[in-house]
Amino acid sequence: MKKFPLAVDCFTKCISCDPTISDAWKRRGQVRTAQGELVESLNDLNQAIKLNSKDADAYMQRGLTYQITKDFQLALNDFRQIVVNNSSFEKNAMLLNYIGMCEAQLGNLDVSISHYTKALEIDPDYKEAAMNLAQMRKVQYSII
Repeated sequence: MKKFPLAVDCFTKCISCDPTISDAWKRRGQVRTAQGELVESLNDLNQAIKLNSKDADAYMQRGLTYQITKDFQLALNDFRQIVVNNSSFEKNAMLLNYIGMCEAQLGNLDVSISHYTKALEIDPDYKEAAMNLAQMRKVQYSII
């Protein structure tokens, strides 16, 4: 519904009532990212993770926010932490694609290609991973 200020107010009230609810911090952080309030969002997501260090979605949201800020190393750290906390995410095509994107931005071409390839093995119809893999192959062959 894109009523972001109202959502921030609601989550802020929830946090005021009980600041130990990690999900309220996470959701307010998500909304703040959507509004472009990246510093405030990262503060909220950091608090959510402090309260619940096993919440894969909090790491995902913070990783995506770090990607927006172009801090690809911190984004990669968060995406990898998701796998550490829950090994079933090793088979999550979307997460593998995000890891591949970070690795590409950090100049790790072969590692990036490996992650896109794994994502496509899991979901052969994942168009974004296929496009990203094609881009990396293009870069790879232009280097040779």
